[in-house]
Amino acid sequence: MSHTTVLKNETLAALALKPGAIVFEGTGGEGGLSESIALEIGRGGVLIVADLDSDLLNRIRERLSAVPCKVEYVNDNFRNIRQILVDLAVTALDAIIVDLGLCSWQIEESGRGFSFDEDEPLLMTFASSVTEGDLTALQVVNNWSEENLADIIYGFGGERNSRKIAKAIVAYRPIQSSRQLADVINSVSPRKGKINPATKTFQAIRMATNDEVGALKQLLVDGWESLVPGGKLVTISFHEVEDRLVKRFMAAKSAEGKAELMSKKPVTPSLVEVKSNPRSRSAKLRVAQKII
Repeated sequence: MSHTTVLKNETLAALALKPGAIVFEGTGGEGGLSESIALEIGRGGVLIVADLDSDLLNRIRERLSAVPCKVEYVNDNFRNIRQILVDLAVTALDAIIVDLGLCSWQIEESGRGFSFDEDEPLLMTFASSVTEGDLTALQVVNNWSEENLADIIYGFGGERNSRKIAKAIVAYRPIQSSRQLADVINSVSPRKGKINPATKTFQAIRMATNDEVGALKQLLVDGWESLVPGGKLVTISFHEVEDRLVKRFMAAKSAEGKAELMSKKPVTPSLVEVKSNPRSRSAKLRVAQKII
């Protein structure tokens, strides 16, 4: 399945980029939005694409080889936006856009255990290569306590059977692959409806492995400081925990008189988009414009 950029038109409309703008894009995915941004800011503009996944970054580089603007490709986590900008000698940004979802390639072809439909090593890391000291899903699943597992499965996944699933995981250790993990989850949480019972648990373990909430918190704080007055922060989240974090951050800036919220409610995909791309169904786009 080819990757479809979620809420692409709505994102571009919210950004309302001008020629020559300097834009930071956290997680470039497969470059669909990156390409559109690059064409809008044109010659004189700068697009900084940060992604921990070097495989995806190479795909984006190839896709954007002929765009008119300058593109900086950074193999790093967007949480390090402050240092990234220092290294590039960029003092301020006109816009930040971060899409917090996985792309289709990572799920279906990366071979890192994101999919419960495949039998792959339990990595679930955004980085394409794992170095010593990097946390992987294998460590989370096999080393974390039953209590910690239950907490993240419920907190990040919203899974009501979290304690039952955590207990089963501990009982069946060692678990080496994504298929094994999915089988353990399915053994205590049978399918009801179309959604695979492993969906929420896989999501939770992936979020814990990559410290996605911590990374988002850092991006919001440091990214906001890097925006020029009039600059925009745009986020697309797919999870209630992340959306709530963004909502509270933007609301606080608005209450301080430092931001204007572009809409009180998040922008969500149309029924037409959800029908053509079911993975977009939980997407929420939020926009804040910096005043001071």
